[in-house]
Amino acid sequence: MISPLEVRRQIIHLLSGVILAFLVYIQILNKVSVVILYLIGWFICIRCKHERIPMVYSFLRYFEREEDLEKFPGKGALFYLLGTALVVILFPLDIAVASILILAFGDSISHIVGRFGSIKHPFNSKKFLEGSVAGAIMAFIAAYIILGDPFEAGIGAVLGMFLEGFNMEHKGKKIDDNVIVPLAAAVGIWLIRLILRYPF
Repeated sequence: MISPLEVRRQIIHLLSGVILAFLVYIQILNKVSVVILYLIGWFICIRCKHERIPMVYSFLRYFEREEDLEKFPGKGALFYLLGTALVVILFPLDIAVASILILAFGDSISHIVGRFGSIKHPFNSKKFLEGSVAGAIMAFIAAYIILGDPFEAGIGAVLGMFLEGFNMEHKGKKIDDNVIVPLAAAVGIWLIRLILRYPF
């Protein structure tokens, strides 16, 4: 069964991604402004570790897990901004927008549907395969709307959600899905576009 907190978290996760993708698409968020936004987010998170900023803390308490609120308030949002910033800086506009939407729809839907799953994910005992499949389908639809190419959208969605199923670590610390998913999706789309444009 999915808790009300998780429902709230996944709704805000999806809506945040759609808003960020839209702002990137209309180029309000560009290579400069997205870095500024990330730095503002980083500053707020650091402040929240040392003091409770009234409105910010109330918002975080409504959406954050208790352990994250104590150890690293705003962690998910900060890594969301980092993943967004990286794809905006490194990739063409349409790939960046599609990758953010793959994260927004794929990750949210996989978590919600996965709560009702019964088939264990082959690479992660804490997740269910039904969630990953549902997430990949929704991610594909969202990416296709932007890219207009089912092959590119499929590669991005499948690769992003495939890596979302792993608990990837660096020096004993888990690498956040909010960074892995959009980067993996963007790399996949960019590579397949490169291969099809310049076949060997």
